[in-house]
Amino acid sequence: MKFSHHWLLILLTPALLIGMNLSQENFIHSTVTDEPDDVQNLTIGDIYGGGIVAYIFGPGDQGYVEGEVHGLIVAPEDHGRAEWGCLKFNPVNNTEMGLGTGLANTIAIVEFHNTRFDDYFNSRKQCRYNNGTVAAKVAYELELNGYNDWYLPSKDELNILYDNREQIGGFSDADYWSSSEGSGSWSAWFRRFYGSGNQGHGHKDMNHMVRAIRTF
Repeated sequence: MKFSHHWLLILLTPALLIGMNLSQENFIHSTVTDEPDDVQNLTIGDIYGGGIVAYIFGPGDQGYVEGEVHGLIVAPEDHGRAEWGCLKFNPVNNTEMGLGTGLANTIAIVEFHNTRFDDYFNSRKQCRYNNGTVAAKVAYELELNGYNDWYLPSKDELNILYDNREQIGGFSDADYWSSSEGSGSWSAWFRRFYGSGNQGHGHKDMNHMVRAIRTF
């Protein structure tokens, strides 16, 4: 299944890092966990679940379970630039901004572009200036380090990545897309990971960076 959960803790040795095409440079700040019980001691920046721990859920967070450790994993590297999606058509209208909404947002965006057009990804004229890329689809189709349940973070989930960017590491001096739509059909939320760190909503045909996350 596309979104099956994996609870097996992966031991990442240098040999495995090479085999999985992961750069050790991304992990110099992290602690390798090699026992299932170590999940209780996970902290932001640790290697776990196919990437890097970006956030640990606390009371009140969607996904929090008392006595258990769950949170967000961020991929260890960027996935290139892409547009958010079609600038011309009606809005997706099913996206939200809060923690815990990125997965549903991603599915809604992908389904919108897969079903609303004859062939959005190869027929660029359907959406004004678009080039046929969709950031959410890049994240949704990602298969990385044994996991295939990645998604594009919501606005608030992207803010978490920004707030913890020093512990996570590996971010570019670039604007990153969220999966949260802005006002109207033309815009979506992004976050600047350099300079002022401003957050705003821009035209969906802008080419911003993509960084996927998953939940553990």
